Amino acid sequence: MRRRAEELHKCSDGEEVEVWGWVRNRRRHGRLVFIDLRDSTGVVQVAVKGGVADDESLEKASSIKKESAIKVWGYVVHDPRAPGGVEVRCRRLEVVGESLEDYPLRKGMGAKTLYDYRHLYIRSPKVTALLKIRSNLVGAVHEFFRSRGFYEVDCPTIITAAVEGGATLFEVNYFGSKAYLTQSVQFYQEAAIYSLEKVYSVQPSFRAEKSRTTRHLTEFWHVEAELAFADIETLMSVIEDLVSYVVTRTAEVSEKELGILGKKIRTEEAEKPFYRIKYEEALGILRKHGVDAEWGIDIGADEERIISMQFDRPVFLTHFPREVKAFYHRL
Repeated sequence: MRRRAEELHKCSDGEEVEVWGWVRNRRRHGRLVFIDLRDSTGVVQVAVKGGVADDESLEKASSIKKESAIKVWGYVVHDPRAPGGVEVRCRRLEVVGESLEDYPLRKGMGAKTLYDYRHLYIRSPKVTALLKIRSNLVGAVHEFFRSRGFYEVDCPTIITAAVEGGATLFEVNYFGSKAYLTQSVQFYQEAAIYSLEKVYSVQPSFRAEKSRTTRHLTEFWHVEAELAFADIETLMSVIEDLVSYVVTRTAEVSEKELGILGKKIRTEEAEKPFYRIKYEEALGILRKHGVDAEWGIDIGADEERIISMQFDRPVFLTHFPREVKAFYHRL
């Protein structure tokens, strides 16, 4: 029976198992070969020893290249010297797919080289942890909305009109006509609420701007929602609940992966209630910090940073002057 790496510590000594995965490392000591076998759940040490494994399996283990895919049949031994405190003693080894060349990545390589080998780099423990955390976070978003009666809607990626400013639109030749990659699914959702009342989407948005900072991304995944019969307090309550739930849930289910990254989510910073301040109060905060904040200015990234630094949790900023915001920001 196949066992994954994270399940092996539950097995008893001597239990016969089958493990599949990719060769992360190999160490040879005469007629004993240790293989660090990686699957999606972790890494297990496989010991291939002459006299226990057949000669053909020992020969394969002695020459196998990193990242080759293998299957191993053997038995479990709990050993504190092994990574994770458990190893598999191999009886038979089968190479499912052998790497065609030696693994090119080495410690100390720069970011450009790592991105050139992105298909290999994502197999590293830290990047794998990041991918799992992202999956858990998106899963928490879906859990939140579905538990509150929202319907997921899939909106077009290719559009014919801009939702936001036209300067950053990606233009596409759509069979001789002009079209664009979407920046937001807002207008489609606003149409959908007249049928479904509460809707949400999790899908990519695109902006034709170089990804120089985290605020300037060519492509990013967008969580958007719309609901009918809502006032500003209802909207803030939903946003507050969403952020608090997603942060807490992600921290809970991603504890192992966060540990790999050496990170800890400070869930207390997402506790409800969030702060609520009005536009006039925000101007006062900015003036105290040396900003020439006259009535009627918009609040940009620098101003947002100054304001948010004054609070230990997220803050809602409301009651902007009507002329500062686009029509779809108004209630």
